Amino acid sequence: MRSAPIPPSPALPRGAPGPIGFLRCGEWGRGGGCSTTDPSRASTRCSTPRGCATTTRARGASQPYLDTYSVSTSRPPSARRCGPSSRRCDPRHDGCERARPGGVHWLATPMAKLLPGAAGALLIVAASVAASVATTAYTARPAPSASTATTVVRPTPNVLRSVQELARLESVTFHMERVIDLREEQEHAFGLVHAEDSILLVAVGEVIAGVDLASLRPEDVHVDRASRQVTLTLPAPQIFHARLDSEHTHVHSRSTDLLARRAEGLETRARLEAERSITRGALESGILDRAKTSAAHTVGSLVRGLGFGSVEIRWR
Repeated sequence: MRSAPIPPSPALPRGAPGPIGFLRCGEWGRGGGCSTTDPSRASTRCSTPRGCATTTRARGASQPYLDTYSVSTSRPPSARRCGPSSRRCDPRHDGCERARPGGVHWLATPMAKLLPGAAGALLIVAASVAASVATTAYTARPAPSASTATTVVRPTPNVLRSVQELARLESVTFHMERVIDLREEQEHAFGLVHAEDSILLVAVGEVIAGVDLASLRPEDVHVDRASRQVTLTLPAPQIFHARLDSEHTHVHSRSTDLLARRAEGLETRARLEAERSITRGALESGILDRAKTSAAHTVGSLVRGLGFGSVEIRWR
């Protein structure tokens, strides 16, 4: 930058209009160290730490202008850099700072340009407040109560159909689990459309086996009092029943195709199949052999408890 100091310019008379394009900086011309120039010739650089302000026309100013300036040919006309903040400003724009008495700077922006921005800011604030109030009101609302279901069992009379006396010796129990995948395939439209209704049942049950002592005959018991020996011929062990545990048996899934007819008795058939399945599983696991061994041990202990020395168990 090339600078050329000039002699101090004469002070303007009070009330006289000032020249165009001069700068006023610092403490209102009290040695602020600012340099000025005509914006039509070159730009101006102000180095005062308090910034500078420009005026396009001094309107009846009675203040003295500063008496030094520097000319820079590296920047376009009317551009300047003020203070340590290195802010560019065009003195022809309304947003330039202008100095007022006492070193106070003010922004000469028209109020009409500020109104749209202020209105937008107020709308944003109002929308934020409304959203906050709506969120608070929604949160403060009591949570809807969960739906409840009550099971009502209507009392009906019990009917006794028969009474049967039993003399069973249940000697062993097998606890079994089985998954039943039962499917019913259906055909519609003369066999052109195939559909399926299926159920997946998790079955938990038990199989009980033993000896039915009610079928014991008189010739099946032989007692030798001299030797205190007893010979018993017991009926063959059998499975008394296989039943499902209703508390733990449940339907895992039920699937019905779009064109399939839902079979109401499919779950009942699945439960019956589960009972047959666990019965076959118990037989394959040797439940009858275990029942025979356990029954022989139980009957022998009972007879020896009556005072007999030895007990021989035979099977039909």
